Amino acid sequence: MDTQFKVLPFKVHKEGKIYRTARRFSTSEAVSFLARKIKALPANQYGVAVAAVGGPSGVGKSHLSVALARVLGNTRIIEMDNWCGPLGKRDLTPEEVLEVLGLEQFRKDLITLMENGSLEHPPKYVFYRTLDQPREYEETPLVLGGKNILIINGAIVLHDRLKEIAQLRIGLNSVPDIRRMHLAKRGPYDRPEIPKYGFSVEAVKNAHLLVDLKYQDGRYSYEIFE
Repeated sequence: MDTQFKVLPFKVHKEGKIYRTARRFSTSEAVSFLARKIKALPANQYGVAVAAVGGPSGVGKSHLSVALARVLGNTRIIEMDNWCGPLGKRDLTPEEVLEVLGLEQFRKDLITLMENGSLEHPPKYVFYRTLDQPREYEETPLVLGGKNILIINGAIVLHDRLKEIAQLRIGLNSVPDIRRMHLAKRGPYDRPEIPKYGFSVEAVKNAHLLVDLKYQDGRYSYEIFE
């Protein structure tokens, strides 16, 4: 029987979509299931298959990306957080949020990376920029190195402007308590929450798969909606 995706932890509905399956997986089962989906992707015009893992801060995007890369092999992970710039203030308009998160530059840089196999002076990884911390750039290029799978992750990688980049778009979410638990392990957090962009209605409608992270009795599991 078809079931409507009610998305209790997501707080949003996927418009007009009827989900035929909602399956609970252990962590290893979920990773294997998603890896099979990625392996089945055709290469794009640059010879690369691209999967996007989007969701709010603390939901486990990086953890899932690393787990998938281990199973897939020959995979490069690109963290969109690296493109985040100085926030400047806490009261941001929606367009200012996109500028701060480096949406347009990220899109252009991904295309350059796939076209040329390398990206000169990619942004340097910084574990959460503070309000005034500027972008910094690496001296050495980011190189694909023959890898034919890209996993991109970030709060807004499911945004409309990135839809043409990823052939598989995975929306990851959890209840707030799980995210707060993860964020607390990271230490001081001096960054405003991105208003309504971590898992917006727009993000959900662009996802091919919706993945809900669960935590009970010290164990994680995933519920995957197709």
